[in-house]
Amino acid sequence: MMFVIGFGSATHLVIGTTLLQREARSDMTGVVMGVLLSMTFLAETLGSLIGGVVFELVGARWTLAVAGTVMAVGALTGTRLAARATRRGGDRRAPDERANGRSGTVT
Repeated sequence: MMFVIGFGSATHLVIGTTLLQREARSDMTGVVMGVLLSMTFLAETLGSLIGGVVFELVGARWTLAVAGTVMAVGALTGTRLAARATRRGGDRRAPDERANGRSGTVT
């Protein structure tokens, strides 16, 4: 089980970071990565605190059911937000990169 958790966490980190670096404007990459890491640490902290309380109140089975439901809602919400952002499209390069014709991506 721990292997699955570790593999999922590593996969999420690599894919999430890659997508953010590809999709964020180059002048906003630092801000976007900061928000990603802040939200990740916040979720881990709150999840541990809330999970412990829920476990004490209702037991392991319901704690896992609540956690699974929260993760599913989060995944669906994230997917919808990503789809909406993709539909908007547009040129995500910084204004100076558009003017100079640079791609704004690291190769």
